[in-house]
Amino acid sequence: MSPSCSKSRDRAQAALLQAKAKLKLSEARVLTFDADRQTAAATVMQAEADIAKFTAAREYRHKERDRIAQLVQRNAVEQRLRDEQEQQYQEAVAAERTGAAVVATDKAALAAAEARIAQAQAEVEQSRVDVDAGAAELAKAQVLTDYTRITSPYEGIVTRRNFHDGDFIRSAAEGGNTPVLSVARSDLMRVVIMVPDLDVPYVDLGDPARIEVDALAGQVFQGKVSRFAYSETELKLMRTEVDLPNPDNKLRDGMYGTATLLLQPPSQNMTVPSTCLIEQSDNGDGAVYLVRSGKVHRQRVRVGKDDGRECEIIEGLSLADQVVVRYNGSIAEGLAVETSPLKDTGTKDHAEPESPR
Repeated sequence: MSPSCSKSRDRAQAALLQAKAKLKLSEARVLTFDADRQTAAATVMQAEADIAKFTAAREYRHKERDRIAQLVQRNAVEQRLRDEQEQQYQEAVAAERTGAAVVATDKAALAAAEARIAQAQAEVEQSRVDVDAGAAELAKAQVLTDYTRITSPYEGIVTRRNFHDGDFIRSAAEGGNTPVLSVARSDLMRVVIMVPDLDVPYVDLGDPARIEVDALAGQVFQGKVSRFAYSETELKLMRTEVDLPNPDNKLRDGMYGTATLLLQPPSQNMTVPSTCLIEQSDNGDGAVYLVRSGKVHRQRVRVGKDDGRECEIIEGLSLADQVVVRYNGSIAEGLAVETSPLKDTGTKDHAEPESPR
C-alpha cells in the first residue's frame, strides 16, 4: 500500500470524525438554546400577567383617589386622605410602567433566544454538509487506497512478475498494457484438445478424457469434456477443453502430452479398416471383397459408423470371413489369390491379397 495514499485516507477519516463531533455539538447547542427560549417565553407570560395585575391596581387607585377628592370638596374628610390616595395612585402607575418595561425586556430576551436557535440550526445544517463532504472525501481516499492493493479473483500461484517495488506503472489510459502479475490457478487445469473434423460431430459435454503428459511418463489423468467451441478453425479443427483436477499439483501450465477422448461407447458389432470398403452409399449400403476357397468374392454389407480409420459392419460379415484390406483396382469377382494376415493389426478377419494367380 502506498504511504501517501494511506496518509490521505487517515487524514480524511480524521476530518470526518471531527465533522461528526462538530455536528453533535451543534445539535446540543440547539437543544440548549431551545431550553433558554422556553424559559424566556415563560418569563414573558409571567411579566404579562403581572402587567394585568398592575393595571388593575392602578385603575382601583384612580377610582379611590377620585372618590376621596369628592369627599374632600364636601369637607367630609380631611385633605390628608386625598394626599395619601394620590401617592398610592402614582405608585400604582409607576408599578404598571415598570411591569411594561419588564415585559419588553423579557420579549427581547425571547427574541434573542429564538435568534440563537436559528443560528444553531444553521450551524447544524452546515455541520451535516461538512459530514457529507468528509464522508465523500474519505470514500475517495479509500478508492485511491484500494487501487494500490491488487486482489486476485481466485486462489492460485504467481507465475510471472513484471514490476517490482519502486517501478513506475502506466495506467491503461496512458498506454500501459503489461500486467503487474500473472496468476495461474493450479487446483484445476484446463487441457486444450484440437479435435479433427471427422470426430467433431461426436463430441459432447461430459465425454470421458484420458490424459498422459510427456513429462510424467506412466501417469494417467482422468477428466471430462467441459466445453467446446461449436465451430472449427481454418485447419478444420475444433477447440475442445477438458477440466482436469490437479490435487497433487503435479501438472504445470504449458505441459504437452496425449489426450484420448471416448466420443462414443465401443461398438458391439464387427469393425474393419475403412480401406476394406470398395463402395459405400449415403443410406449405409456398401461392399467389400472376401476371399473364400482361394477366390475373390464381392460381398454386400450394411455399414454403420465410419470414422475414416475403421468402419462398423452391421450385416453381411462373420468372424470367419477373410476381408481384402486394400483394393488395388486389379481384383475382380472369382479371381484366384493367395492371402496373408494383415501384419499391422494381427486380426484374423482381415486379409490382404498377396498376389493374384
